[in-house]
Amino acid sequence: MISSIFLDLTFDFLLLLFFRLQASFTPFLTEHTYQSLRPYIPESMKSGETASIHYLMIPQARYLR
Repeated sequence: MISSIFLDLTFDFLLLLFFRLQASFTPFLTEHTYQSLRPYIPESMKSGETASIHYLMIPQARYLR
């Protein structure tokens, strides 16, 4: 239970965010890594087209007040 929650948080906040940001700088490396990790993406994170890292939107910036 705890390991699956940790895996979801780690994948969501660290790996997927990092690869989405890096896709414009190192497209082939991030695409290869994303394709290797794609079977492990939780269903809750699959929104929109997930065939390629380049189809995902870049995260929106959050402004602090």
